[in-house]
Amino acid sequence: MTRPALVYCLAAAVPAAALWLAAPAERAMHGMAVSPFGWPSLLVAHCLAAVPLAAVFAGRLVRRMTAVSPLPAVAAGLLSAAGGFWLAGMVGEVLDSFPADFAARGLARSLFCVLLALPWAVAARVGTAPARGSWVVAAVGLAVAVVLPGVWADKLAKEMGDAVVDELAARRITRAARLVDGVCDLDPFRTERINGPKHLVEFRGELAQRQKRLTELVAARTPVTLHSNDLLQYSTDLLSLDRLAEAEAVLRELVRTMPPANLPLARVLHLQGRYAESDAAARELLAAGLPAVGTKPSIGKACLDAYDLLAENATKRGSNPDREAALKEGLANLPAEEAYFRFQLGRHYKLSGRPVEAARELNEAVRLDDSYRPSADALIRELRELTPACLVGR
Repeated sequence: MTRPALVYCLAAAVPAAALWLAAPAERAMHGMAVSPFGWPSLLVAHCLAAVPLAAVFAGRLVRRMTAVSPLPAVAAGLLSAAGGFWLAGMVGEVLDSFPADFAARGLARSLFCVLLALPWAVAARVGTAPARGSWVVAAVGLAVAVVLPGVWADKLAKEMGDAVVDELAARRITRAARLVDGVCDLDPFRTERINGPKHLVEFRGELAQRQKRLTELVAARTPVTLHSNDLLQYSTDLLSLDRLAEAEAVLRELVRTMPPANLPLARVLHLQGRYAESDAAARELLAAGLPAVGTKPSIGKACLDAYDLLAENATKRGSNPDREAALKEGLANLPAEEAYFRFQLGRHYKLSGRPVEAARELNEAVRLDDSYRPSADALIRELRELTPACLVGR
């Protein structure tokens, strides 16, 4: 049984590797897979789920074959992997030309992966005792090949659709456009909060036009001729286009005369994964801004954003104590935003497995500002489902 088990592993691993490598450089650079798979995790899910159905088909084929060696089937498997490498992008283009909906794309991906796994499954079955197949086994294999990756694709589309909303709220247009491309690989007719009733595939075209206009606007400006406020907007536009190194260079110069520029600088450093430097820039903003919080609402908002960024940086570093400390410091230094920080602490405690403290903070946030009630109630319901009711408050 050692050889069949090994070959069945190759039936998933070799096609997955070929399709992983097939991603264009621009997509691979940003953690995406070749179209129509969207992201590598879905690609791996499809390749794993395809093996049982490929084994069912292989059993039927082997019963009609006289081959005694698995080597020809292994060679066919290598050739099919090479074909998958070259044809995967073409499959995405064909599906885009319709454009195909969520179900059609899922079926196409499943069929494609089953075909890539089939030669390896044949190699695993050659020379083994023939097994009598049944329609029940075939139906189970089909359900595994289609339904399981479909569930994961739907989850990915939802999560990445929410991420599109977040990126656009932060005016990071290029990053949003990449996510939209990936979601369109899975479900081009999806609608998200940001684009209202329009299908995502339509919104993708509008987003491309926005990118083009912003790129032209940035190209028409000369940084050395811009005043401080215009230079700050210029750096924001560079950030929107994900030109982080250029934005950082502009902001490094700008913070010398304009301390509020530390906030966008901290965001740029955060997006580059330089969390310690991002913390330092956020701290520079807080040092200059906190003494003047009472004079302008915009200063208070900037300080709140700086504390949010400190908390995000801590999350990225995997440091729950630092995240909690940043939120508590914000609570102490920005009393006007107490409800906000109470709510964020409630979310933090929930994720940290501290249900009693989470419920206490969420209830306090609602008491201070009733607009948090819907979100807080939803989190408390989740706490009750995961925690003995006697340990959770209202």
